[in-house]
Amino acid sequence: MTDGRVRLFLGAAIGVIAAFAVYGTDFLSGDPRIWGSLGGDAGIGLAGFRTFLDEPWTYPLLHVDRLNAPDGIVIVFTDSLSLWALIAKAFRWVGLSANQWFALWYLTIFALQGLAAVAATRAFGVRSWIIESAVAVIAVSAPIMMLRTWHPGLAAQFTLLLAWAVVGHLHVGRREHRAAKQNRVLWWATALAVITLLIHPYLLVGVLAVVGSAALGLVFRDELAPRRFALWVVGSVVPVVVVGVVTGLIGSSVDPAAGFGLYGTYVLGPALPQWSRLWPGNEWILEANGSFEGFNWLGMGWLFLVVAAVVSQPGRVWAHVKEHQVVSAAMVLLSLYAVGPVVRLWSDDPHDVRTPLAWIVQDRSTHRWIYGLGGLVVATLIGWLLTQRRGGVRAHGGFAVMAGVLAGWSVAMLLAPGVIDRITGQLRVSGRLMWPVSYGALVIGAALLSRLPARRLVAPLVVVAALLQVIDVQQFRDQAHDVFVPADDRVTALNALTEVVDLHENVHLEPDFYCAAEFAGTPGLLRFQDIVVASSRAGTAVDNVYAARQDREPCDKPPVLLAGSDVVNAIIIPEGGGSSIIAPQGQECRTLDLVLLCTENWDLVPPSAAGSFGPR
Repeated sequence: MTDGRVRLFLGAAIGVIAAFAVYGTDFLSGDPRIWGSLGGDAGIGLAGFRTFLDEPWTYPLLHVDRLNAPDGIVIVFTDSLSLWALIAKAFRWVGLSANQWFALWYLTIFALQGLAAVAATRAFGVRSWIIESAVAVIAVSAPIMMLRTWHPGLAAQFTLLLAWAVVGHLHVGRREHRAAKQNRVLWWATALAVITLLIHPYLLVGVLAVVGSAALGLVFRDELAPRRFALWVVGSVVPVVVVGVVTGLIGSSVDPAAGFGLYGTYVLGPALPQWSRLWPGNEWILEANGSFEGFNWLGMGWLFLVVAAVVSQPGRVWAHVKEHQVVSAAMVLLSLYAVGPVVRLWSDDPHDVRTPLAWIVQDRSTHRWIYGLGGLVVATLIGWLLTQRRGGVRAHGGFAVMAGVLAGWSVAMLLAPGVIDRITGQLRVSGRLMWPVSYGALVIGAALLSRLPARRLVAPLVVVAALLQVIDVQQFRDQAHDVFVPADDRVTALNALTEVVDLHENVHLEPDFYCAAEFAGTPGLLRFQDIVVASSRAGTAVDNVYAARQDREPCDKPPVLLAGSDVVNAIIIPEGGGSSIIAPQGQECRTLDLVLLCTENWDLVPPSAAGSFGPR
């Protein structure tokens, strides 16, 4: 085994150790108490995963019938680990349960996060096992990864580190042999894009931005022929589209995307400690509307390493930016687009910068013209300035890309502002567009530090960064661990729901996800998801499900309840509500938390489960 492979194995081992340090060991057992009561987005993802494994193969490959019945749904839209679900279904003969497969995903992504961190740092020229290991520790301890325990698809951030590994390999090697290596590396990047699509489309945006801008940068530097670049682009788009169609991601019933609103991260998001054990205040910073969607903290160790690299070698940092100017420009554009109108600099309260300019940016009849025409003017000015500089556009590829993207965005804003709103609402969530930027800063910062003349000081410096990271993120580790610690009352409630659902062939669930939030807040959302979880455990069809990209229905419609002994009606109600709902003839309604269940079969419910329900 070569030295490089040993280092990759060491990175994977660091990830495995980190997974057990965060979650313990019990989560791997598939214990029904843990996985049967998993809630939130992770719970709904497991529900789709479990249903997919229980149903026969169909077309599209990721379609299931029992969720969103009778039409069914593609489990990509229930965040159900599509790639892992395909693997688990193909290897069902191994004998693992859906719970065990889902548990193995968490172990796998931690291992791959550590491995990818080592691969990326080595691709940028680092050859110290100490530095590589320390960077792996920082990567597997990233708060933005551990926070996604409740959303395990987005925790697969090893894909972004592998994208940076691709960038490093594109620029390594003797010039006379580089073309052949670039071809090989770019096609590996195509495989990474397909894999990432099946993990989570959000992550694909970051992978394509990193790899695509790096390849385009080679074109500007005359190191990659435009024809070869175009061939690679077409050769990458085709398999991505084919896989999207075959699996159902493209052309499914929940397309087009509805988006989640114009959330954004903060200007100082990556550098502003949140829930930090090492920073005074130890606060969790919320957006102005109470959402945490601006979150993008990567840990004190990450911040220490990046700042050390910039302070110790400002000249090399600037030289790196100029050498890789197209990639740098792409990362700047991602960061700018990720930053929303709500900005927190230092004071206690976030500030909505739209307030003084509300007449411009909040009035749809004017803001499209202000932004669109303004963007075109700026893009035209940049283009004109480039023609006046020595070397023209080719020598200043970064600014050329910025001008081109800005011009395209401005034209779209003028001609199709709804498309821009939809894209923005879909992508500007939780600082996700800044994740590839932040991981790139980690890898490049470590690479720059490794080239310091005082080499003996570098490894201890990076080790200190790793130790700071481990100490700093303690509360994120605790939070991630608690996801797999079932509360007795929750286990009892979900078991009771499952017992009732199991007596029926169909569950009629109302209202839809967003209206449940309007009626009963976040607890209403969680109870909505619990009904789907209970239905998947019982193997019962449910006619409603949270699908991340569905258009929203009006919330002022009264619930329609279905009659019959084969159906149970599940209605999400506000605290103390539900008294005005009229049950179909023969059905009796009882409550559990914010769920009103109406059925004819209460006499068949085991006493242990029936005792959990109260009168309406």
